[in-house]
Amino acid sequence: MILSRKFLIRLLLGFAFLILSFSRVYAQDVEVLDIPDENFRKYIVEEVLDNRPEPANIEILPQSIPKYDSYNLYSSDLSEIQNFELMDFSTISEDNKIISLEGLSYFSKLKTLILPDSTGRTYVENLNLDLNENLETLDASNGKLYQLNLDNNSLLKNIDVSNNHLLSLNLSDLENLEILKCNSNNIREIYLDNTSSLKELYCNDNRIELLNLSDSILLEKLNCDSNSLSALNLSKNSNISSPDLKINHQKVNKIIRKEDDKYIFNFNESLYGSDYEDISSLTFYDKASSTIPADQWGEDEGVLSFNEVPLKCEYTLDVKNNNIKMEDISIRFYYTDFKRYLGSNRFETAVNISKNLYGKSDNVVLAVGTNFPDAMCGAPLAGILNAPILLTEKDRIDEVTENEIKRLGAKKVYILGGSGVISDNVSNYVDSFTDEPVERIGGSDRFETSMLVAMKIASIQEVSKVHIANALNFPDALAAGAVCSKYGVPILLSLKDEIPDVITQVLNNSDIEDVSIDGGFGVISSEVEDSLKEDLNKDVSRNSGKDRFETAVSIARNERPDTNKVYIATAYNFPDALAGSVLASKEKGIVLLSAPDKLPEITASYIYTKYLDIIGVFGGYGAISEDVEKELIKISRD
Repeated sequence: MILSRKFLIRLLLGFAFLILSFSRVYAQDVEVLDIPDENFRKYIVEEVLDNRPEPANIEILPQSIPKYDSYNLYSSDLSEIQNFELMDFSTISEDNKIISLEGLSYFSKLKTLILPDSTGRTYVENLNLDLNENLETLDASNGKLYQLNLDNNSLLKNIDVSNNHLLSLNLSDLENLEILKCNSNNIREIYLDNTSSLKELYCNDNRIELLNLSDSILLEKLNCDSNSLSALNLSKNSNISSPDLKINHQKVNKIIRKEDDKYIFNFNESLYGSDYEDISSLTFYDKASSTIPADQWGEDEGVLSFNEVPLKCEYTLDVKNNNIKMEDISIRFYYTDFKRYLGSNRFETAVNISKNLYGKSDNVVLAVGTNFPDAMCGAPLAGILNAPILLTEKDRIDEVTENEIKRLGAKKVYILGGSGVISDNVSNYVDSFTDEPVERIGGSDRFETSMLVAMKIASIQEVSKVHIANALNFPDALAAGAVCSKYGVPILLSLKDEIPDVITQVLNNSDIEDVSIDGGFGVISSEVEDSLKEDLNKDVSRNSGKDRFETAVSIARNERPDTNKVYIATAYNFPDALAGSVLASKEKGIVLLSAPDKLPEITASYIYTKYLDIIGVFGGYGAISEDVEKELIKISRD
């Protein structure tokens, strides 16, 4: 029997269809679970799923997210994940550091979460436990937390979030909460409504201004030492005895308002209704720490007026509970001045910043005003030389810059970058009107220039620490400029995934022990961080955020937490922040970044939590708009 070719083709197609259908019967239709952090996925596979192998015969559903490169988790794993009750990250190594806990919501029956960070095992900044409704114990102490959401965690009994960076804490309606440790953060506001089971509260070493414990009627132990409390009502907390109560050393911060030429302060209002009557017994101090005599106060029913902002006031206050006293209370007064440093262009802005800083200066650092790579390492050099940073074009020096060098009486000018960055014509011309020869600090590329700047600083003072920033963009290095300028800490440049040889050499052949990375893992990778630690044996820290604005805030929080001076520059161009970093440094301030027309939420939030003497803006209204200026003034004086 001879089979036709057409029949054979149909027969083969039929067999293929049967085989495909048969294989589909045994295939498993699954979705990939959305857990972006590879080390978190690895922890789940190894610790939760007991190293289960990759499931066989799986078929990814079309609506699923794409598979990750390693340690994938699937909907077939959900039953085990959902029933997991205790998650302890103290078992992981520092090499497997977890950055994000996105996907923790899959653990719907989780009861205990232990998230220690003192050994660098995790780097979680935002923790949302909204969907972990069965959680009873949370230990997230010694970490990097800035935000914590516990809105739906009414079963929580024990919380330890001590030694983090939290700005506020809302624990209202946690009716089962018994022990709360939130000491050593930056908490200004804490909400404890309907926390009727609370027995122990440790909130010392924060910035809490108002503490309402009227619903915590079972409270037995309270430590709120070293906050900003100017009054405390414990009349509903009869279970607290003196040995278990610590409430001293309150440093209260108050914003004073200005009317005409007088500074006005309503003392009674500031004590939250504590009815402090004997104002005449108080002692006020001026900025020179001398007492201000009572006859120099203008008083009207507790509203005081002064010719200048007082430095502080000290007093002792009775607590509304068994005649206990709050000892050692001092109010520090603030009135935030605003100043904008601007010119008709970037060259003139740099000159005006210089004029605000210096009458005379022996040294000037000259950077190109049109390209950032060589310029952005200049702030630490300017700081150690006590010199302004002025700007020039590549092939000619602007007249306003030339005149400023002459006004300063500068003897020596340091040029940042090779002749391809700032030409020899400029160098030779500056030589013609300064006493000493121009010194050029420039290499074959931006990496070598940053290395040479660091070596120049090391020839003037001992260098044991450096910052490292991405060479291909400027925001992170500029935000670090003010803190690096203050102490002459060099800024070295790197690629995202590789440390250039010239930078490796200087790190190897020097006394540098500490390296601070500026920027997240998308800017300087974990591989570079690991190489710094393991190959170069450096102690490494990181200032990072989800974007350039948050990284700038991270630098401020980590490098200069006690500053009361903030300067704002545009995040989208470099000259204003570069020139301004020297001014911010000399004022012991920090530089934060903004969009031209909108103040970022993270920047506004940081400013709101600070009590500032100065807010400055670098650049004109095209760089930072009038709307942003108005918002800065409002939130700093609110």
